[in-house]
Amino acid sequence: MPAPKRLAVLRCLDWSAVVAAKNSTTPCAVIHAQRVISRTPAAMRYGVQVGMRRRHAQALCPDIEIVAHQPSRDRTAFDAVVRVVNELVPLIEVSEPGLIVFAARGPSRYMGGDGPMALKIVEALKTSVADSRLAALLVGVGVADSRLAAQIASHASAMASS
Repeated sequence: MPAPKRLAVLRCLDWSAVVAAKNSTTPCAVIHAQRVISRTPAAMRYGVQVGMRRRHAQALCPDIEIVAHQPSRDRTAFDAVVRVVNELVPLIEVSEPGLIVFAARGPSRYMGGDGPMALKIVEALKTSVADSRLAALLVGVGVADSRLAAQIASHASAMASS
C-alpha cells in the first residue's frame, strides 16, 4: 500500500484585510453583506471578529477602516506571495487568495524536515515581500496527511505567530 500523500498548506490569515489596510497598524475590516469577513491584527486586538456585523465592529473600534470586499484586489496582491513560494516549492495550488496547498514530501526532504521547511518558507515570505502593509501579516504552515488537517494546522500556526 502506498504511503499517504502529505500535504502542506500555507495560510496568510485575514489576507483581504491586510491587503486593503492603509498600513500595518491601522485597524481595518473587510465587509461583505454587512458582515466582517476579514480583519487586520490591529482590529483583532479591539475584539473585532469574523462574522460580526459592521455596526458592532464599529462600536468596538470607532477608528476602524471599513473596506468593501474586492476579490480581484486580493488575487492581484497575492501574486507576490505565490512567486516567493514558487521559488522554493515547484508545484503549488492556489486555493484562494491567502491559501496555498502543495505536496510536502519533496520540499520537506530537501529542506531538512517539515519544521525547517515551514520556517524557510515563512522567512522567505517575510523578507521578500516588501509591501509595508504586510508587516503585520500572520502566516502559518501546516503539514498533515489530509487537506483539512493541514488547513487546521496552518491556521493554528498562524494564530500562534501573533
